[in-house]
Amino acid sequence: MKKDIAVVLTTFFPNKKNFYCISKICEQFSKILIYDNSASLEVKKKLLSLKSKYVHLELIFNPKNLGIASSLNNGVLKLNKYEWILFFDQDTLIQDNLNIHLKKFIANNKFDILGLNYQYSKNFSNNESFIESSKRTIISGMLVNSLVFNSLTFRNNFLLDLVDHDFCFRAKNKGFRIFKTKQPLIKHSIGNMSENKFLFIMKKRLNHNNFRYYLIARNKIWFDKLNKNHLCINTLWKLIFEFFLIILFDKQVVKKLRAHFFGIYHGLSNKSHDLPSIIKRFGL
Repeated sequence: MKKDIAVVLTTFFPNKKNFYCISKICEQFSKILIYDNSASLEVKKKLLSLKSKYVHLELIFNPKNLGIASSLNNGVLKLNKYEWILFFDQDTLIQDNLNIHLKKFIANNKFDILGLNYQYSKNFSNNESFIESSKRTIISGMLVNSLVFNSLTFRNNFLLDLVDHDFCFRAKNKGFRIFKTKQPLIKHSIGNMSENKFLFIMKKRLNHNNFRYYLIARNKIWFDKLNKNHLCINTLWKLIFEFFLIILFDKQVVKKLRAHFFGIYHGLSNKSHDLPSIIKRFGL
């Protein structure tokens, strides 16, 4: 097994800023595998142009959008000779010398999964070796020991939302050690935040695409059923609360409510669809 870090990255219609982020990753790591879900000739040409600059970059073009979970699992299978696998989204900008920092973390600490902090922490420390135990971490910036994948894989049918939470929950239950860095080492945006108003009340909301409302609702229910064998009261309240938030603060209310309710229905009835079908049905 190669005692090195390999990178798996998924792309979906990357823009100019995304290509800059990807190139910064290519500059630091010796093995990068990109799964492209765009199914676009134009995107393919741009990625091939990038590969001509970085020969250690490997590209795989999926004929349709299979979702992030499938791409991650396929990446793990191809890179199983590497001791550590690091996952990134296309819009994540990494810090200079990140590879060096990660090797220090690996040498000085014992963990199975390490999440890279992407925001300022109240417990911020300048000590580069300072990490803390955590329940979960997001996909982008998740460093995983390849031995973990002997016991776990990402759930393909989750497609996108809650893929990371579900993976970390199951990893924690199996006794794997999850940590995160105190020091922010990447710049990463969790969706596009906007401030919406209802009467005199202002509310910050993530501007999700319509189909994401479906996936979030469905996967919340699936998460409970698969991991806890029942629908939790807390999840039920969150789904009800989201219903009122959509009505009061969102645009395209009818479309989003439709996606939200179908997500709940399919979560309860265990109906599964591929991502292109979901996007076609509920829209971007």
